[in-house]
Amino acid sequence: MMLCLIAAVLVLQAECHCPHMMGMKMGKQEGPAPPSSLPEGDKGWDYDEHAAAPGFVPQDHFIQTTFIHRSENKQQKDFATLVLDKLGELRKRLKQQARLTIDNEVISCVEDSEHYRCGDFQPEGSYHYLVIEDSAKGAAVYSLERKLNEKKPGATEMALLDALSRHSPYPLTLYASKEADKEVGFVRELSPKELRTINKPPKVEMEFFSHTELDLVEPDLLEFRSGGELDKVEHKLVAYKSQEEFTKALAANKHIFILFWSHVHSVSLHAFNLWARTSQKANFGSGVVFAHVECHNHADFCHGLTRKDFHTIVAYRDGQNIGSTYYLRDEEFYLQWMYLMFSGPLIELHDDLQIKNAKKGRIFGDIPHPVTIGTFPDRDCSEFQHYSIAADRLHGRYFMAIRIKPG
Repeated sequence: MMLCLIAAVLVLQAECHCPHMMGMKMGKQEGPAPPSSLPEGDKGWDYDEHAAAPGFVPQDHFIQTTFIHRSENKQQKDFATLVLDKLGELRKRLKQQARLTIDNEVISCVEDSEHYRCGDFQPEGSYHYLVIEDSAKGAAVYSLERKLNEKKPGATEMALLDALSRHSPYPLTLYASKEADKEVGFVRELSPKELRTINKPPKVEMEFFSHTELDLVEPDLLEFRSGGELDKVEHKLVAYKSQEEFTKALAANKHIFILFWSHVHSVSLHAFNLWARTSQKANFGSGVVFAHVECHNHADFCHGLTRKDFHTIVAYRDGQNIGSTYYLRDEEFYLQWMYLMFSGPLIELHDDLQIKNAKKGRIFGDIPHPVTIGTFPDRDCSEFQHYSIAADRLHGRYFMAIRIKPG
């Protein structure tokens, strides 16, 4: 009898580039195994080719990031430049090889200290933070340690890949360049306690609302609501996919109202759902175009937009931006605002019936609204000029009407 002893040795090895893990950690990988490293000189599979093997195609994924930094001296500025260079390289490489689209916003709190996002971090000293938005987990803030990463560009690249991997369906460190493949990057996620500590006390701000802007929905509340299935809604919106396409539309249409949105942000998803339902109710005629841009699919078109921009409706007349609103309420609010925008700052009353209806607040829709009516002998008097200036400043927020009554 012959006995055969078969010994199987399974070596599970996972590589960690976090400073607290000291480089390596033995552990079992969960989920499907990621693709192996690419051979030298191989730029990755062209997944857009029809001959691509379906089993090897990774799923499309989108990550929204913000690199926010406070760089006061040359060393700090050089490191910020290095981070941006590496982010640029990674955006191209990961889009081609991993089907990952990264939309990045850059904020320098030295050059633009009044930027509202700078208020979330310390007003003094230096820092280099990478903020990654995550619809499932919420935003995460990672500190890119300059002193530990600046000496080797590969370490900076690996630190970025480590942070991005935590918000990706599969590890991204496998897509490191040759110079970064053997490096250890140092990146650390800030805890909620640290974030509360570094936040400076918020400034006391006052915001004034018109009677048309009452009963609004607070965007912060929408952050805690699920955005699932909100983009699965019928609509009559025109979709634009590029700046060139949008520019042609501006030249061809009198009025365009457009929302740039992203399914990464919960508030933006709710805004899109509301905007879609509004397009179904609107009846302004063929001269008014309702439009939208899917920024999660066209990141380059939406480059530079901020979080608030993703739930802002922008109005264009004859190719010119004439106003916007980021307030949220219901379809009637959007329809009322649109009427005010394309009617102009002043609504002229031509006959007694229009004057009678205006006094009852019935200018638009079935719900009466407060209306300010100015009566002037002509358009040249100083009183009309002052009234007109006020109307320009309040355009889109108040119903301001005029009645020209000579003598």
